[in-house]
Amino acid sequence: MHIRSLILFMLASATGTGHVLAQTSIPEKSDAKIVTFELSEGSWMSLDISPDGKTLMFDLLNDIYRMPASGGPAVAVHQGPATQRSPQFSPDGQFIVYLSDESGADNVWISRADGSDARQITHETHAMVAGPAWSPDGESIAAVLTYSDIFRVRNSEIHLYSLDGTSDTVIVPPPESGKDVQEPRFAPNGVDLYYTERISGDHYVYMNTGAKNFAINRIDLERAHLDGDERRAGNRSSRDRHPAHHSDRRNP
Repeated sequence: MHIRSLILFMLASATGTGHVLAQTSIPEKSDAKIVTFELSEGSWMSLDISPDGKTLMFDLLNDIYRMPASGGPAVAVHQGPATQRSPQFSPDGQFIVYLSDESGADNVWISRADGSDARQITHETHAMVAGPAWSPDGESIAAVLTYSDIFRVRNSEIHLYSLDGTSDTVIVPPPESGKDVQEPRFAPNGVDLYYTERISGDHYVYMNTGAKNFAINRIDLERAHLDGDERRAGNRSSRDRHPAHHSDRRNP
């Protein structure tokens, strides 16, 4: 296995523009060439700031780095042949949650903020996992699970996973429209969960600016009750299928 080592250094200029210097190392017995390159920006990156506001955590080129929020050197937290992305600090700032395909498929992982003690939380082999988010108490993680079979590839649901691996609960079931739900985020009170639901359009990149493409929904987890593997509200119509469900329908 070729282990990739990416050395990253961020130089903050007077204008606040950063430059990334990277070099990929390769085994001695190889016909491959070492490539050194400099980056001044990235795209499709995920970034989070620690609760104390002192540290940035971000992904770049499928690795995860941390650096002082005031500028300075960026240190690799997770690197190597696996794709590591979407880091997010835990509420106490001691851990991060992130996505990694180290197991062979994208799954939710957590580690300490310095990258140590990494462990896998979800164990999917076919379904796609995305959008992990910490609960305010730091004891569980919400994430989106998207089906991989051809008939439901654009349908998804939101799960709540306990860190000890004893619980995997569907808190937002798949929309009856056959479309997807994404981007779960907890309110600071730990009771409400916000998420987006696609309500029109089929394309995943280009949106119809003349239509309402997404709804921002809220679910009250305290008013929900467990019914098998799903949190559902009792005696509600199929139209109000989410417990304590509220909708703020907006154009993007």
